[in-house]
Amino acid sequence: MASKAAFDALAVVTSYEVSQFGIETSIVMPGAIPRGTNHFPGAGRASDERVTARYSGLDPLVARTHEAHEKLFAPGEEPHPQDVADEIERILALPDGTRPFRSVVDAAEAGVDHVMAFSDLTREAYVRRLGFAGTLEVKR
Repeated sequence: MASKAAFDALAVVTSYEVSQFGIETSIVMPGAIPRGTNHFPGAGRASDERVTARYSGLDPLVARTHEAHEKLFAPGEEPHPQDVADEIERILALPDGTRPFRSVVDAAEAGVDHVMAFSDLTREAYVRRLGFAGTLEVKR
């Protein structure tokens, strides 16, 4: 989660800087996509068995987390990385000036799109208050 937040912050700041050169950006935020990755199983345990043994007291929490991950998606539904590629292709096909600032691809329906929409409005208001509203629009 922290790495996604860091990349999002980098993408937002980059959008401010490059907008002044006529470059339009869109942030595509993929949600959980277990297909083709080892994310969920690999995220709960260290690869070093000695380290894993030291944290064995957390095993019940790790097991519960894995069970919760199994319930993220509707039965028989498994998001595919192609969903993200399709969204990028859709955005790139839009006419200049109509592309969204952000798009969330999240089959788990975790509500990230709502959180980010509020965050973006708050961020925009702050940037305007600082007197940098021009960085929110692509200079044409």
